[in-house]
Amino acid sequence: MRCLSALTILAVMAVTPAMAATKAEKANCEANALIVQQVVELRQAKTRKAKALASLIEGENAVEERMVPVATGIVDWVYGLKRKELKLDPAASFKEACLSY
Repeated sequence: MRCLSALTILAVMAVTPAMAATKAEKANCEANALIVQQVVELRQAKTRKAKALASLIEGENAVEERMVPVATGIVDWVYGLKRKELKLDPAASFKEACLSY
């Protein structure tokens, strides 16, 4: 019985870091999905690609420094979509794909 308790404690300790990583990954997916939504809104407002990127990396609404490469990729992706695809909620699709990865 004592051995079984020790194994249970070890199993819980091994899973705990994985749960923390999962929470961090979930938060990261949500943050990225918010950036996607911002870019979609900018594109729907007919903002030029360069201006959209500038608004994400400069000024008071800028993303965190570590997110600048991500924002650049997201801008390229969203501006590569067809206009009718913007109505299909790319932010939700992005989040779902990110969370399932």
